[in-house]
Amino acid sequence: LLIRRNQWVGSVQTLLNEDRTVGLIQNIGVVPDWRGHGLGKVLLLKVLHELRNAGMQKAQLEVTMKNHIALNLYYSLGFRRRKILYREVPPLETEDYYI
Repeated sequence: LLIRRNQWVGSVQTLLNEDRTVGLIQNIGVVPDWRGHGLGKVLLLKVLHELRNAGMQKAQLEVTMKNHIALNLYYSLGFRRRKILYREVPPLETEDYYI
C-alpha cells in the first residue's frame, strides 16, 4: 500500500506460484487523482524488490492490450510479452450486481 498526505493512494497485490519461484503480480492500482506522478512505477519497483528478496526468480503479470499506459510501464522495466490470451467475457447477470 502506498500513502501520500495521510491517504491511501495505491496498492499492489501478488501471489506466488506453487513452487514459490515466480511472483504473480495480480493488481496494481493508483487512485485517479494521483495518477501520472510515477506512483505505479514506485509500487511495481517495490514489489519486484520484495519478490527478489523473498527468493523469486521471475515475476509475471497479465494486462489488457488496450491498457497502453500500463504496457509502457511494464516494457520500460524490462517485462516482455510471452503470449496473448483470449478470454471470453461472460454475459452480465443482473442478479449478480447490487446497487
